[in-house]
Amino acid sequence: MSQKTRKTNKVFCAGVGVSLLASVGAAMANDGVLVQASICEDVVPGGIVELGWLNRTKGTKNIYYMDSVGNVVALTPDAPELKNISNLRVVEHGSCTEVGGMTSQKFATALEAEYHPGHPKQIELATCNGGATTPNGPARVLFDKFNGDTKVMGYNAPAAMTGNGTANLRDLMFGAAHLDFNGDWVNAAEAANIGVKEKWDKASTAPYNQKTCTDTLVMAVADPVEYDFLAFVNNTVDYYSSAEAETGGYSITKVLSFLLQSKRTVCSKEVKGITGQNCITAP
Repeated sequence: MSQKTRKTNKVFCAGVGVSLLASVGAAMANDGVLVQASICEDVVPGGIVELGWLNRTKGTKNIYYMDSVGNVVALTPDAPELKNISNLRVVEHGSCTEVGGMTSQKFATALEAEYHPGHPKQIELATCNGGATTPNGPARVLFDKFNGDTKVMGYNAPAAMTGNGTANLRDLMFGAAHLDFNGDWVNAAEAANIGVKEKWDKASTAPYNQKTCTDTLVMAVADPVEYDFLAFVNNTVDYYSSAEAETGGYSITKVLSFLLQSKRTVCSKEVKGITGQNCITAP
């Protein structure tokens, strides 16, 4: 089902440095991200930002696409076959029983077929409720499908990129996300969200929107060398996190700054200016 894509002390310290760099390069080559069509269909480009964040903070550059049937192809040049990816992250919508638009069982069956007869070392479900403890929870089903040979992680809660009060892309974190714990804070977040939604809408004339994302995705599926999806991702992230985006009211990182991780407290001048309180705490 897979589709291949192309292809003395000073001396001691230098040797160690080269060795470490080689190890880091190998680790990055063994990391990959799996997405589905809805990566382009969010009302804001949250999943796209996550892909850009992974690339810029962790060096992840291998992106794969799974269609509704379960076929997988690479979206980026020089990505190895998926079966060679040891550490796989799934960036997708989800629920207690689904990954994207697929049931836990259907998704796990398709993924296992890609790796058969092997298995990944680790799967991280960056999906909402991927770690649900119910019998059909995605993490449980994946663990069973790979016969317990793969470590599987997920969140038993809604999950997303969180800014925790900061709009700096590199300071974003991923985890259980909360917003609706303060009315004034929610109102400010919704106001910041309006401009991003308008720009990202498929009818928008902005250079990076739902339509251009879907079009690029389709072309990258056909030819990831000519239409490198990661290049589109990084251009989109730049567009929605630039100084112009901040002043123009369409900064996605500004929107994400309002999302807090579970149990996290943020105290800042911005918090006080918006809520009248020095600090806010997510449940």
